[in-house]
Amino acid sequence: MICPKADPNQYFPFSVSGDSSGKPSREDPLVHEISERGIVMQEKKRMTTRLKELFERPEIFVLAGGMNAMGAKMAEVLGFEAFYMSGGNTSAQLLGWTEGGTSMRDMVDNARRIVNTVDIPAFVDMDTGYGDAITVYETVKEYIRAGIAGTHLEDQTYP
Repeated sequence: MICPKADPNQYFPFSVSGDSSGKPSREDPLVHEISERGIVMQEKKRMTTRLKELFERPEIFVLAGGMNAMGAKMAEVLGFEAFYMSGGNTSAQLLGWTEGGTSMRDMVDNARRIVNTVDIPAFVDMDTGYGDAITVYETVKEYIRAGIAGTHLEDQTYP
């Protein structure tokens, strides 16, 4: 697996390398324009937009995967552009086995902790949706409320 190089400057509002004055430069990702009147900052993109752009670009990107907020933070610090929350890994972390033990609430709560910890999009495993079509609908709504950028649904019966 190829791991992108970590960039310590991503945790500062402006570039800290090269210019010791601490003034922002045009290379800073949030600086839209530097004019005589000051700095015009861009709005941050929505996580859903950022994830969609990753999937639509022609180059391959690595979606770092894991089970919890610590793993997501590690992926972010290492420079990954998005994080994948695995259902099997989440179950293993919470219960000690990988299949059939976690509830929708367990998974949504874990996704919420991940989303609240990192500033990269979270793509999460929704397992089988935890029941019939109505339950799948409610599960999607819960994940959206948790702040995820995307999800996938398995096409099999539970468990």
